[in-house]
Formats: sequence, structure tokens, C-alpha cells
Amino acid sequence: MKLAISACLNGENCTFSASNNNDNFVKKALSKYFEFYNFCPELPILGAPRETLRLINIEGNIRAISNKTSRDFTDQLQDESFKIIEDIKSDPLIYGVILKSKSPTCGMERVKVYTPDGMPDFKTDVGILAKELQKSFPLLPIEENNRLIDPWLRENFMMQVFAYADYEQFKTSTPSMAKLVEFHTTYKYLIMSKSVVAYKSLGNIVANRDKKKLQEVLDSYEIEFKTILKTKSSIKKTINVLQHCYGYLKDDISQDEKDSFFENIESFKDLVVPLIVPIMLLNMFAKKHKCEYLLKQKFLSPYPKDLALRSNLLASK
Repeated sequence: MKLAISACLNGENCTFSASNNNDNFVKKALSKYFEFYNFCPELPILGAPRETLRLINIEGNIRAISNKTSRDFTDQLQDESFKIIEDIKSDPLIYGVILKSKSPTCGMERVKVYTPDGMPDFKTDVGILAKELQKSFPLLPIEENNRLIDPWLRENFMMQVFAYADYEQFKTSTPSMAKLVEFHTTYKYLIMSKSVVAYKSLGNIVANRDKKKLQEVLDSYEIEFKTILKTKSSIKKTINVLQHCYGYLKDDISQDEKDSFFENIESFKDLVVPLIVPIMLLNMFAKKHKCEYLLKQKFLSPYPKDLALRSNLLASK
């Protein structure tokens, strides 16, 4: 599996000062599971060290202009961005993108824009490469490093990346309607944790009451599945799913186990314990009573457990 990533976040000395923005989450956690395709649209054009760039609003047209020489690099940076996009398109193992925040090329949001006389503009914008990436890959998981500091956004992003990767790998497995049903079944509660409406819609696609051809069904399912993955989970929706999962075990577990489970749900709701606590209880009960249906649910283990993303109280909102 691969992630495309702003090269400075992966330790390359490619910033304007020929240094890096080494990201610990990338280097220590994600490197265990992903290879990286590193990119920097500015480096091939300006080298490192280099003059800094600003986004300048010239009569409504946002241009990338040197802060030192006033030279306009917009067209060259767009050309380099398209090369990066083609590289990503040509690699089927790239399942997500992490961008450097605030960068005039890579920033996803709130990138500073200036007026021609050097004053801050009233609005911010998106970096040149980031804007083209979002146009070219509307379904691909894309985030920037500063947003991933937020435990809630980080957990949702990694859930999205691993689910996206699962579907891409499913596509290479000689899909059939039976395999699609199996795939959808394992993602039932993860999808529901994001949207009950989307779960019902995806269920209708899988049911295929209109007897559409397999590829048409797969195309419809892929778009809706990857779209709903972008939706963030919430505490309320997550508790609804936890209660649904409990329904498979309620006739098997003891009253003390039931009381413990619901006490921890209340504590999770009040942000006293993290999500991992009721999840671990469900896993323990499911293993004890051999509830294979629950044990196969991606909601209970959407990514490798040692990422420990659900152990943070702030990973739920």
C-alpha cells in the first residue's frame, strides 16, 4: 500500500530553506504500513534553498509569485502539478494523499492570499497542486498534516484510507455479486456509523432489484461507498452502531456484562472513556460467544490496532 505525500513531511530537505517538515505520525506510525510516493511541485522548478512564493490576487486571478523577484511561477507549478497527478493516476497502489498545510502549492485550505501591494487579502485560497488534486481525485482520501493533528480527523482519515484500500483490492479480486454482498456485509456498521441513509442506499444497490449488469452495480457502489467514507463519524451515530452490535450478543452475555457495556457507552458519550473501551468489550464478548458476524465487521477493527487512534478521548466528537 502507498500514500502520496508532500516530500518535506517525509524528511526530504526540499523546503524553501532546504530543510524539512518531518512529521512523526508519517515517519513512525504510517511507515509501518505504507510506502510513500514523495512529491514537491516547487523543488524541480526553484530548487532548494529557493525564493519564497506567495499567492497574489490579481483582479480575481490567483497567481503564485516570487516574494523576492516578483516572477510569476503559476504556469510552471501547474504543469508540475499535472505531472504529479499523472504519477498518482498511474499507480493503483496509492490509496491516499497527505499534503503540507499552508503551502502555496500544497495547502488544502486557508492558504494566505495577498494583494498586489503586499497586503493580506480578505480571503484565503487552496494551494495550486491541492486544488488540482481535489479536482482530479474527488473520491481519493486527501488531508493535510496540520488537520491530522486533530485526533478526530486523524481517526476518520485513516478509517477512510484503509476502507478505500479494501475496495481497491476487492476490485482486483475478480468481483462477483456474491463477493460484493460479502464485502458490503463486513462494512455494514462502519457505513452506518457515518450515515444510516447511505447504508440503506448502498444496500439497495447491492440488492440489484432492477437486475443491472455487474459492472454497472459495481460502478454505482464504488462511487457511493467512497463518497460516504469522506463523512465523519459522530458520537451519536457511533453509539447507535454500538447498540446495534450489542443486539447480536444480548442473549448470550451476563447481566453484569450488559451493565458494564452500557456504563461504558455512557462514559464514552460523556467523553470519560475513549471509543476503544466499548469496542474492546464488544470484541471480547464476540470472541467468547463465537459471534463470527460481528468479528468480521470492519467497524470493530477498521485499521491495524497498534495505530491506537481510538484510544484518544478526542478522537470522537
